[in-house]
Amino acid sequence: MSRRVYVTVVTISITVVLASHVLSGGDGQQLQVASALPEGPVEVHVTTTLVEFELTDSGVTTTAVSTTTVTTATTAATAATTTTLAPPPPPPPTTEAPTTTTTEPEPEPEPTTVVEESPPTTEAPPARVVESRSLSGGWAALIQCESGGDYTINTGNGFYGAYQFVQSTWDGAVARAGYSEYVGMRASNAPPYVQDAAAQQLYSERGSQPWPVCGQYV
Repeated sequence: MSRRVYVTVVTISITVVLASHVLSGGDGQQLQVASALPEGPVEVHVTTTLVEFELTDSGVTTTAVSTTTVTTATTAATAATTTTLAPPPPPPPTTEAPTTTTTEPEPEPEPTTVVEESPPTTEAPPARVVESRSLSGGWAALIQCESGGDYTINTGNGFYGAYQFVQSTWDGAVARAGYSEYVGMRASNAPPYVQDAAAQQLYSERGSQPWPVCGQYV
């Protein structure tokens, strides 16, 4: 990391030419005495130097950036002064870029649209129509054999409903029959038409094998 410091050094020098006078002494000797009055013009030199000091971790580096000399001549008779002034050069620009702050305009608020929500209806969705065979024949005999025809039976032995489904068999059959909302529910809690649909789906896949005793009726 480095840091630059600029210092202006001003040096002033004055050049004066004194007049000399010859004096005669009493013994005829001549003496040359310098007078305190200037004989010629008085020159004043003003030197302005802009010095750059660069401070780094390794030390200090000094560089003369610019030097300006102004000479002023004044005569003894007229005391005329000639002054030539040159403006000092501006310091070199810094390497840091100016910070620009851009303020984005705030977006206009969007119009608010109020949508009135209709109250939820309490009507249940229409029940799906199940095309199932009549239970007056073999199916009626099967559920009579399995559960006495009781669709809500739950004796706690792990078999549920009119067709005495175990839970795993019921979940697969009722889902494939199109009633996946009854997956995980006990068959004894499902409506009769859903149990009939699940039983007929299972029969179409495996025949009477799921009902080893009562399957003889279908």
